Amino acid sequence: MRSLAFLAVAMALVCTFAAEPAHAQSPYAATPAPSAAPVAAPPDPALVTQFGTFFADVIAGRPPTGNVAPVMQAAMTPAALIPVRQYFSSLGTFQRLQFVSHDTAGNFERYHFLATFTNGSQNVMFVTDPTGALAGFFNE
Repeated sequence: MRSLAFLAVAMALVCTFAAEPAHAQSPYAATPAPSAAPVAAPPDPALVTQFGTFFADVIAGRPPTGNVAPVMQAAMTPAALIPVRQYFSSLGTFQRLQFVSHDTAGNFERYHFLATFTNGSQNVMFVTDPTGALAGFFNE
């Protein structure tokens, strides 16, 4: 149930973007299909660091800082992050993010990672917009 609450929060954050229709913002949209097969090479280390910093903030219930799309940053208030923090804390202490794959959906880059905790793991996806700003974060 907590996983669904987290997913609902993440979807609401991404769908708040007003520049394009919500279906174009959602990495789960049926169209366009991913344009590239997943690749094994990890992304730029600076990008991995950005994702790690963002993830650490979010799982601690802190609004993210850094290169985050303004609308997403505004929506990620401490109150909105409570169910996210509760879900991830149920997995224990965070240990690491491991890169899994990368693909694209429209103008968005999608980076898939495995987040490992002391009591389990969770697949997560970070989405960047055409400017490189973090525009989405999803539990997969």
